[in-house]
Amino acid sequence: MHRGITTISFYAVDLVLDDLRKVNDALLDVTSKWDMLGLQLEIHPGLLDTIETKYPKDPSKCLLEMLKDWLKNGQATWEHLIEALESRALRESALARKLRDEYAIGKHQSHNQLL
Repeated sequence: MHRGITTISFYAVDLVLDDLRKVNDALLDVTSKWDMLGLQLEIHPGLLDTIETKYPKDPSKCLLEMLKDWLKNGQATWEHLIEALESRALRESALARKLRDEYAIGKHQSHNQLL
């Protein structure tokens, strides 16, 4: 056995329903684009329509409900969220950069690990 260095990225850390408040707060600037964000996060269009029908004219509630579904799917990560924000559909690269900086996303931290 020998000591090695492995690099861990916070970028791919799974997000769960307990992260709802943090994620929702981070996305307040894109509330009006909640449906486009949902599509980029691979939320089924039928579910987005259901959310919009249930909460007409309330994009904040629509964003919250869409995020709940996304966080429950087991594949939610900061990486996926940032890629969605940077997509051609949203073009929210400034917000994506802010999230990277705020949560040390994409920056690597070394950990000693026994191999």
